[in-house]
Amino acid sequence: MNKTEKSYHNFFIKNKIDINSKFLIAVSGGSDSMACLAIAKNLNLNIEVCHVNYLLRGLESDNETILVSKYCQKHKIKLHVLKKDCNDYSISKKLSIQESARNIRYSFFEEIVSKHEIDYVITAHHIEDSVETFFINAIRGTGIKGLAGIPKIRGIYIRPLLETSKT
Repeated sequence: MNKTEKSYHNFFIKNKIDINSKFLIAVSGGSDSMACLAIAKNLNLNIEVCHVNYLLRGLESDNETILVSKYCQKHKIKLHVLKKDCNDYSISKKLSIQESARNIRYSFFEEIVSKHEIDYVITAHHIEDSVETFFINAIRGTGIKGLAGIPKIRGIYIRPLLETSKT
């Protein structure tokens, strides 16, 4: 087990999360989420994967969907895919693209969690994401809660890579 896998595994122990739980991993197709998925697979966690294609980047978005699909197919992992036009959603709801994507994503997570008896949703946030969140929140003038960065655990949402560097 390498250092990152050890840290990932220790996250569950430190936070008293049953390793035999059922996990949904949010996978964009980027390097962070693919690494998060690979580690979970290597640790033999009981996982399903969800992927959202926001239809924002044309062929690049489609290629990420294909990458995630092929990986899940190869490793016999149940995959949930949502294709939703984030641009149309943002216009109709009068929200930014980022807020729209977040709303779409979390709504999809909640749907899967309730239909498939998922215990936890794993996201691939790492330490640099938390630092970035800290600075964005500080610039916006957030309170103490916002200055804490991204929480390791928020309800059913867990981030086992949060103490790990992107590298």
